[in-house]
Amino acid sequence: MKCHFAGWIPALFASALSAAALAQSFTSRELVDVEFVDSNGLAILVSNPAARAPGLYHWAHRASGPTKVCALASPASFSFDRRFIIERVRGEPSIVNVFDVRRCRRVAHIRVPGSIVVDADAHGKQLAVATRDKDGNRKVRLFTFRGKQLAETSVGVNVEMGFSPDGKALVNFDLSDKTDARSGIWTLPRLKRAPAPAWAIEGETTFVQGTRFVKRYAANSLSVVRWPDGRRLHTVAAGQNARLRALSGNGRYGLLHQRQEQLESLDWIDFATGRRLTIASGPHGGIDHATIDATGRSFAWTERSAGSDNRVTVRKASIDVEGTPVIRPANPLDAIGEKPASAVSQP
Repeated sequence: MKCHFAGWIPALFASALSAAALAQSFTSRELVDVEFVDSNGLAILVSNPAARAPGLYHWAHRASGPTKVCALASPASFSFDRRFIIERVRGEPSIVNVFDVRRCRRVAHIRVPGSIVVDADAHGKQLAVATRDKDGNRKVRLFTFRGKQLAETSVGVNVEMGFSPDGKALVNFDLSDKTDARSGIWTLPRLKRAPAPAWAIEGETTFVQGTRFVKRYAANSLSVVRWPDGRRLHTVAAGQNARLRALSGNGRYGLLHQRQEQLESLDWIDFATGRRLTIASGPHGGIDHATIDATGRSFAWTERSAGSDNRVTVRKASIDVEGTPVIRPANPLDAIGEKPASAVSQP
């Protein structure tokens, strides 16, 4: 799903702390995504093509490294609520598979005859797919996990859709097209078009994956806002070159990915107090994905090498949110088809 840059927030945490962490790099040209599941266990999704060992891995809270849960033969991604894995079957453009993120058990197998699936998202026991037929006609369709179609509606060219956090609507996250025919909100289960909430009309508003909140950039500020009532929890000064990657369960703690000229950084931030800690920084294009647990204490991120070898490193660490912010190095990630990586100091 598409999330848009929302601003450069001035440094609020004065001193730069560092952490040495052992980690394991591996090769994947495509997606390497991370998400916390039960008991701070980390799910690592390594997608095809060009990955040496694609599939879903679990890294338990106190384990020295991850274990492989299942292999996935086709490109896959997390659902917007991060509870499912959606696989677009290679060589079968009309088929979508859905797996639960804990056991990698397949819970849905949907074929849309005569159409190519261009986007998909799952929530509860429903799957929404955006399709294109041979004549170029585009539609959004809603299915049950058992394959029964509940509704369909026409849609424009630019579609980046997902279920809203409460599961009561589908939202087109693509902000590049402002016409009513190509963007908007559809209520469920009939996919009836509905207007955006009045509080979300001004500025740029997009959902934060895996939470019930949205981020809103307007008038040089970044706000954390609750969906659907629009209650504003926190606001900080912001420009337009940052991306709020993840939020804790209560919306107080987050990971802010920032880019400035040729450098980028990933910051842990306490929106309530303004405390902030840079947990990773480096050349532009290095940080792919990041996640934070429900408490805001544990986080993980992926770093892509600057070379042409498609090497990606997954790192995991934690922080004392009540006292002095200190990153505690995580245990090394076990090898996933590569040789062990050396210790790396994170500025």
